[in-house]
Amino acid sequence: MDGEAIVMSINEELKINDPCSFIESVKARIRPLYVFSFILITVLLFYFYNLQGKKYNGIISYFGEFALIIVVVSILVILGIMGMKGKRRHYEKIMCIPLRIHINGIRGKSTVTRLIGAGLREGGYRTLTKTTGKAACLVLWDGDEIPVKRMGRPNIREQMRIVDFARRNDVDALVIECMAIQPELQRVCEEKIIRSKIGVITNIRRDHIDVMGPTLIEVAKNICSTIPENGIIVTAERDFLEEIKGEARKRNAKVIIAEPEKISDDVMNKFTYLNFKENVAMALAVCRLAGVDEETALMGMQKAEPDPGHVMIYCCNIPLSRDKRVHFVNAMGVNDKDSTTIVYDELIRRGYFNGRGVIGFFHARDDRVTRTKEFGKAMVEDMEFKRIVIAGGSTKLFRREAVRVGYAPEHIIDMGTADGGEVMDLLHKIADLMEGEVVIFACGNMVGKIPEKMLSIAKGICSEEKCL
Repeated sequence: MDGEAIVMSINEELKINDPCSFIESVKARIRPLYVFSFILITVLLFYFYNLQGKKYNGIISYFGEFALIIVVVSILVILGIMGMKGKRRHYEKIMCIPLRIHINGIRGKSTVTRLIGAGLREGGYRTLTKTTGKAACLVLWDGDEIPVKRMGRPNIREQMRIVDFARRNDVDALVIECMAIQPELQRVCEEKIIRSKIGVITNIRRDHIDVMGPTLIEVAKNICSTIPENGIIVTAERDFLEEIKGEARKRNAKVIIAEPEKISDDVMNKFTYLNFKENVAMALAVCRLAGVDEETALMGMQKAEPDPGHVMIYCCNIPLSRDKRVHFVNAMGVNDKDSTTIVYDELIRRGYFNGRGVIGFFHARDDRVTRTKEFGKAMVEDMEFKRIVIAGGSTKLFRREAVRVGYAPEHIIDMGTADGGEVMDLLHKIADLMEGEVVIFACGNMVGKIPEKMLSIAKGICSEEKCL
């Protein structure tokens, strides 16, 4: 079967990509409700309708004034039985998948999901991997990738279709990223849909605090909703390890602490993209639990495709007044300031900024006011930039915070809602005035027309490079 045929077959089975197939699938699921709705409406009509002034002697004559209550209760009972049967069928599908791994956390979920899937595939497991991040997709047992296209907003019912697809294709392992943010939905994903044997918590960071917070301890406890009952939880998180252990005890789960300090720089340098020792350590810990040796697992991980949301570095010569070597670091998909600082520090550790001037760029959004203020402080206190260019919504908040903590106001350039092309032109002109090679470190927010245009330009004039 050729590649196109495989894609068509998978899309047909999942009922995700094809709108018509998706609609037909929904209709099939709700068709029984049509029947019960018709019965209920009919009863209501006959219950309240007195035909030609004659006394109604239908259902009321048998059951009296409780007729409507009896019918409604009967319908609810039947629907309840149907729901229980559907629940039982889903559990039977789950039990047909020997190894189920559920990945949760704030940052790195998609990357860790891919690493685990790649390691298990290399170890001989027939593995289905499903990511949810910047570009949701399925990674099949042979490494082929199929994008998950949705009709409307993401819904956790999508995970049920993935489980069904995995069962029908006789996979040995399902590696799946948690797609819920709401704490109660995270719990449903684990307890009702996945019922994993191994869970992973990548880290606890300051993001989604409006939903899972307001404190980081509450974020940690809510993330722990996906710890498997009587299972194993793997984590590299150290700051909130006690909270994770406490929640694990409630679920009788064993905690495995990954050891990133044991991952060598030589191992990390073999990845063709910017990766972190914590991610690799967690993936290796899971693979060891599954019986895959470290050498085999690493071989699979290092040749696997990175997630589309990973930190990308482009390098090009800008033909302005003089040829200028410019490196464009796209960290806009990292989102929270703690993770962005970790990316910055990792580049320093690898010597990427040595002998190069660094320009900071922050993309702001009107609906991320707290994030804007946090970055305004972090990009001054935790990072170092010759100039900072800001664009997007609520940029004045960033400028005010950066100046408050000591950054020179004349070194901040506010582009407001300028076009992404204008922003890139300005960044290149600033780079042209600086001595030697220049790094543009872009961070903040990935969503919006400004970053889309900037990335389009970067990909058009630059080449993606390996970060050494």
